Amino acid sequence: MHGRTILGSFILMVGALAVLFGCGGESEDGTGPASDSEAVLDGPPLGGFQDDYEKMVERLDLTAEESASLEAAWQQHLDQLESWWAQHGKALVEHEATMKQAAKDRDLPAVKAAKAKAEPLRKEFRALGDAGEVQVVMSLPPDQRKAWDAEQLMMKLEELMAARIKLSTEQAASAQLLAQKYAADANPDVAVQNRLAQSFLDFERDLEKTVLTPEQRTIYAQVKDENKFRSLRW
Repeated sequence: MHGRTILGSFILMVGALAVLFGCGGESEDGTGPASDSEAVLDGPPLGGFQDDYEKMVERLDLTAEESASLEAAWQQHLDQLESWWAQHGKALVEHEATMKQAAKDRDLPAVKAAKAKAEPLRKEFRALGDAGEVQVVMSLPPDQRKAWDAEQLMMKLEELMAARIKLSTEQAASAQLLAQKYAADANPDVAVQNRLAQSFLDFERDLEKTVLTPEQRTIYAQVKDENKFRSLRW
């Protein structure tokens, strides 16, 4: 991706994310969000899917035609979000800021009133985002969609193991083959999160049995105990 598709749009969106999710600063008099949040209302927050998109580009072995199709779908997704944000973003940010300030003031009626205004806009924006994300993935041919599922299984494994377990080159290759196997076996008619959740549990079980050493299995058992809902977070 080039220009605003990656970096330009993202810079505009950072401040909006801060306001929407309660991590923005305050004005000097402490009465509301910092004024610099107003400068980013022309860009919608993308959440984690931008990272996923960039990983698709980085980790999938796409042909030139597949890359062009994926980029076009991503740009269409951005255009739809930006169009919605141009119409409704300012109102949503203002409702969220009002709700945040009312919560600080312990003004429950004002919190409820602001939430009632913000919630329909939140749902509409999230639904638009979810639908667009599906379309981006569906722009890939079936074999690349399966490859992307496999990459997500591997990324989840890498996230969980982090610095605690280091796979050898041979183990990593075996894990990649298992990820491809369980991604390919997944039911395409099941919602993506449920599909990945079941695939990951099957992948993980086989990995522990056939790839990890006894010492690594002991460490990974601790990792699982600390991350009981790991298969549900995508």
